[in-house]
Amino acid sequence: MPKKDDVKIYRPKGKIIPQYETNPIVDNYTAENGRVYNRSEENIIQAKEEVDANKK
Repeated sequence: MPKKDDVKIYRPKGKIIPQYETNPIVDNYTAENGRVYNRSEENIIQAKEEVDANKK
């Protein structure tokens, strides 16, 4: 059994995102014909910005 002093608590270093915040990359729906669509124009723009930022 570890001593109480040996226990470490790690805190996230980055920005903490609320659990129910929209994630534009995965906030999609699939139509009956099988095509996948993003739910809003704003989400599409934000998703493109995130992808472009990852390529840098």
